[in-house]
Amino acid sequence: MLHELLLALLGFDGDVFVRDESSGLFKVSGVFPSIHESEVALLNRICQLGGYYRIFDEFVKQYSRPTFVLNVQQASSEEGYSPGLYLKALAGGLDEALEEYRQTVLKLEKMVLRESNLPLTQLEHHLDQYQMLFPALRELLEVVKVDKVHGCQLLSLLDQRRSCGIPCVEKTMTQLQFACNGVFYHQLSAWMLHGELVDQWHEFFIKQDWEKKPDVVASSQEDTKEADHGPESTAKAKKVTFMDNKEALREKHEQVAVYSVDSSLLPVYIPIRLAEKIFFCGEAVHIFNKDPSQHNWEKDTYTNILSRAEETRFATLLGDLKKKLVFSQFEFESVIDTIRDHVGENLWKLIVEDADLVGHLQTVKDFYLLGRGELFLCFIDQAQDLLRKPVTGTSQHDANVAFQQSMTKVGIDDESITKHFSLTLPPSNEKKATDGYGVGVGWSTIGLSYKPAWPLQILFTPKILDQYNILFKFLLNARRVQMALHHAWSLQMRHKERAAALSSLWQLRTHMAFLIDNLQYYIQVDVLESQFSLLLENITSTLDFESIKLAHENFVSSLLGQLFFSMLPVSSCLNDILAICTSFCAILHSSNLSFVERDKAQINMLSRDFNCQSTLLFRLLSGIKDHQYSPHLAQMMLRIDFNKYSSSSGAAISPFSEV
Repeated sequence: MLHELLLALLGFDGDVFVRDESSGLFKVSGVFPSIHESEVALLNRICQLGGYYRIFDEFVKQYSRPTFVLNVQQASSEEGYSPGLYLKALAGGLDEALEEYRQTVLKLEKMVLRESNLPLTQLEHHLDQYQMLFPALRELLEVVKVDKVHGCQLLSLLDQRRSCGIPCVEKTMTQLQFACNGVFYHQLSAWMLHGELVDQWHEFFIKQDWEKKPDVVASSQEDTKEADHGPESTAKAKKVTFMDNKEALREKHEQVAVYSVDSSLLPVYIPIRLAEKIFFCGEAVHIFNKDPSQHNWEKDTYTNILSRAEETRFATLLGDLKKKLVFSQFEFESVIDTIRDHVGENLWKLIVEDADLVGHLQTVKDFYLLGRGELFLCFIDQAQDLLRKPVTGTSQHDANVAFQQSMTKVGIDDESITKHFSLTLPPSNEKKATDGYGVGVGWSTIGLSYKPAWPLQILFTPKILDQYNILFKFLLNARRVQMALHHAWSLQMRHKERAAALSSLWQLRTHMAFLIDNLQYYIQVDVLESQFSLLLENITSTLDFESIKLAHENFVSSLLGQLFFSMLPVSSCLNDILAICTSFCAILHSSNLSFVERDKAQINMLSRDFNCQSTLLFRLLSGIKDHQYSPHLAQMMLRIDFNKYSSSSGAAISPFSEV
């Protein structure tokens, strides 16, 4: 019977010890009624370890194979476990942990061979620790199976199960965590040092998504529209069916990989701030490894942000961590900080020095923030009539031709600069061709597109460029209104003989010009120049790329805040004032000061609206108590009310009537 018991301990049932189908554990067969009840209880207690071992052995054989699944969904549904490298590592670690149990059974077999009457209590004594360990291991596998614990989530589960206060369980859980950490460090090294996501089963906390390129999306939408119309639509649909395989091959080239941190897979002992550092390092290395041929700096010798020597050194540091049986968060964070600081410094050098970040920022300021004022003065003059009309299919091309001609006139002929910028005129709904004050569609929809040189797309992300475009539209509109009011002044000077008859008209123009000129001074001097100087100071005072990126994001956010885009009432009021001024100048230009009754009525309406909106603007600015806006708010108030005109009670303009 003792030999039967030893076989049962290794998972082999027989005539004496049989397997209970419900629990999967072993028990004494009922064919031996001569065995005393106490002995049966003791044998059942000992032999159930064999049932646990058989469950573990089946798990190990199933998931420690070199290739244990071919299809992810099929494996998940049929076996119950979420497949992956971490599950395979768990199986391998469990097999190593069970080796001590197998050696114990072997030792007991030698004892039985030496002494055939070996008492059962001695067997129980040698196997006692497994009475606590095996149920804990089975519970672990059940949790993994039922909860579909996957990837790095398994590290969190093992870490939690390790802290139980039972020495044998803590030791084994530590061994299993060590085995799974091998996969973790392999993926971590591949991502941080090579920018590669080695994650076939989607187990790592860095995830990859695919997005279609903007030009591909637009092209596919146009193709869809064409396919939905015309007599050949059915034939085209059939043709598409046969082209599916070919299109699938092209799909990879038409998409761009987007990486992010998946907090659901982040181990509990790695804080999110540390995960962000890991993500930053891998993303930076990935961008520079993706297509090194794109950068063409004359002095460039880089094919990777990390040299081979640096990769070897950091790989050794991560390898040393991998060899440690117990995970040390302090040592782990120290190594990550070392790699992150080094990558940040190298990236700073590549972006700031080799890619001439300051020069590119100045160029962006010249175009998006109207730093080259003469360029946009020339463009506004040249495209004034073109962009007063609704947008057509050729409007964007014509506007870009005018833009290129304007750059040539003011001496901007450097192709390395001009090729990165172009105007955009997205078509708009005809019902919205003009707003309430008759502002043309072209000027209201114009935008600026910028294609940053590699690798500056790290800084000039689509989100940042969208914010720059918001600023560009507002600044261009304000500059155009200021020019129109100045042209109205020249018209006034040509008709001095009618000064008395048109006094209220010119008074209105003067009030408009006063507000717009001071608004422009506030924008250019108090906001743009001061914030840009602060940005350059932040760039030159650090050697870390993340600090530069944060400073640039703060720069754009500060511009939006100090121009009141975050305060909808003030922003709306400013836009209404600019629209009123534009409509006023349009009436002066079209009538050439020969007014009919309709013109007089419109001017009087615009005068009332301007008085109302300018008063509302002053009251809105005066009523803001939020300390967040206090510094630049006080400066804005100083510009538009330095002579106390806006705060005085006699700010209204008398109605216009030509004598």
